[in-house]
Amino acid sequence: ASEASEVQLKIGDLLFAEGRFSDSLDAYRNALKTAPPDGTRRPRMGVIASALRVAEFGLARAEAEKLHQGDPKGPDATALYADALWSSGLFQEAESGYRDALAAAPELARGHHGVARSLAARSHLEEALGEAQAALRLSPRDLEIHHTVGTIFERMHKYEEAAAAWVDVAGLAPDR
Repeated sequence: ASEASEVQLKIGDLLFAEGRFSDSLDAYRNALKTAPPDGTRRPRMGVIASALRVAEFGLARAEAEKLHQGDPKGPDATALYADALWSSGLFQEAESGYRDALAAAPELARGHHGVARSLAARSHLEEALGEAQAALRLSPRDLEIHHTVGTIFERMHKYEEAAAAWVDVAGLAPDR
């Protein structure tokens, strides 16, 4: 069972990297079903990340709650849980989660990205841009962070910088 889980996990990772999120969700779910009790963390993280990408927000939140219960102090689990809260419209709770994750791991790109989105939602654009750029330095190939940077620049009426960020988004998008 653990071998089958590992194979499905690798397939999920490949499909996710290709931007085939619906397919990666299936693979991660299969990995989660066949994982030993002490090996559910990684496939569950894949389920959550994929579910968020395909707008399966209920599934993402349910799995994120399980992940967070199993690892309430883990910065990765906390940031992913905050992503699920954000997708459910619980913005203040999500921001609190991102800040908790950053307190535990200051170099966590997902935490900086989440704080950037929260600040941008409240129109604190200069601070949001700083957080988004910190996230980008930590994870330069993350398409979603580039998207957030572009959106913030656009809202700041810095259209040339926004255009450059959108070019980066297009360059990082999987070929289809």
